[in-house]
Amino acid sequence: MCWRGWLSAVLAATLVGCGGTPMVNAGGGGSGAAGPESGGTGRGGGASSAALTFGRTTTSTTYGACELSTDGAITFDLAPGAPGDGFACESADGSRTDVHTTVHLDFTTTGATPFGTVKLPASGKVAEVWVLAKARVDKHGKVHPAHGRLSCVAAEGHRYVVLRFVPSSTIDLSASSAGRLAAVIDPRRLIGERGDCDVSCDDDDEHSEREAESDPRHGSISLESQSSLEKGE
Repeated sequence: MCWRGWLSAVLAATLVGCGGTPMVNAGGGGSGAAGPESGGTGRGGGASSAALTFGRTTTSTTYGACELSTDGAITFDLAPGAPGDGFACESADGSRTDVHTTVHLDFTTTGATPFGTVKLPASGKVAEVWVLAKARVDKHGKVHPAHGRLSCVAAEGHRYVVLRFVPSSTIDLSASSAGRLAAVIDPRRLIGERGDCDVSCDDDDEHSEREAESDPRHGSISLESQSSLEKGE
């Protein structure tokens, strides 16, 4: 069974596993979201946390879904810029939220998939959000491990895909009592393969499966590091 050791949540769509084993789901957009739908309050009525959702804006006929097993999220009130690949996850100077969950992004339909509640910087302003995760992508019914164009390495040695969500301008939630953020997910922009991949990628054979279990950089599919972030409704 591939990816044993980190995937344990029940998925939200039926996928075919790496060895042909069906992956169970509950239908819909799917989510392993943790936390309430709206953020908590603080700082004189402003939100101290915000509910983050993934907005699936388009569908794909090639990629049925993307599954993220997350290790947390980091919010920044000042744009941190793009770090070098393989940086230390703990070195990011932002507000860290430990969200250990599995999020299933169904690309056969559009809609919103909840992620969970993320802590906001003390200023209540959001210039960028990073989500740290291990990822798999369903391509034509077969699940492939995915590596990130940007990744970080945790203290215990695990490497995580880093997804950066950047707004067109800083989002100010300092006067909001129920913060909401929406990360825009477009599979046509998020997922790259071979020619679109800035790392040498092997096809999903037995060797790359074994390598991917210890290092998400291996595999034929890559995830783009940067997408858009918007203020939620």
